[in-house]
Amino acid sequence: FGDDENCDEAKERTELLRSLEGQTLQLSTKNGTLETSLKEMAETCDAIYTLVAAKNLFRDSNKQGNEMSLEFFERKAVQEFVDMATKRKKTEDVSPDNVVPCCEIANFLQCYIVQEAMVKILFDSVDSDNCWSIIQFADRLQLHALFEEALSYMIALLGNIEEHAAWQDLSAHLQQRLVNIKKAISSGALTNDKKRLFFANTQEYLAIFEETVQYHRDRLNEAKLRQTETPENTNSWRYAQRNIEKQERFVKGLEAVMAEHQTVFAPKSKIDCHMSVKRKRS
Repeated sequence: FGDDENCDEAKERTELLRSLEGQTLQLSTKNGTLETSLKEMAETCDAIYTLVAAKNLFRDSNKQGNEMSLEFFERKAVQEFVDMATKRKKTEDVSPDNVVPCCEIANFLQCYIVQEAMVKILFDSVDSDNCWSIIQFADRLQLHALFEEALSYMIALLGNIEEHAAWQDLSAHLQQRLVNIKKAISSGALTNDKKRLFFANTQEYLAIFEETVQYHRDRLNEAKLRQTETPENTNSWRYAQRNIEKQERFVKGLEAVMAEHQTVFAPKSKIDCHMSVKRKRS
């Protein structure tokens, strides 16, 4: 039954794409409009195929043809994306300045062939200059592997980041964020693995850290409750008191670190989509 259903879906897709032969798609950009094949775009972009299958929800009934707005992107970037999506240009030949916008467009239109290629370029291009921008970019687009790679790279630098040759080339804002993260990671409260982190985005990271802090708060409260069952000013009570005071200092330290994390990973309104990628030599 499942195979028959898949066969029917494949047949329906083939027939729908065939019906698009000869139709064009107008893409409006920040600085102009370009025209491309609707059929070719629907073949590789799941979002466009879905809209076509839903009877052209993006069609403007007052005009001829099919239109879609990509007005937040430069025409040059959109053209380069279209060339890759329609297989007129190899993804490895993308211009460095358009890797990020092409990745964004691919994510928006669900063109996974182009997105995976752009993510691979970004993955191989993470360095001290762009790691923070890539972290925010990957977080916003939910590109989990790229997010972890960039953040892991950043954390690998934290041991002696101020002595790194590129330190003076970083902005004062990025320097401060790196210092804050260094302080946060040095607590060791979240993970014992300083080389690799296993979370998908900043929301999950903060949630895990908050759970850690709450766990130690609960342990502290349990210790205080147990102490009430012990007569005051006895050796056992004083021993418990010393441990409670130590735990309180630890919890306060964790709370301070958590506040730093929340500042470090505060979302920005917009990432610089014109971030250029410097390819590493193999």
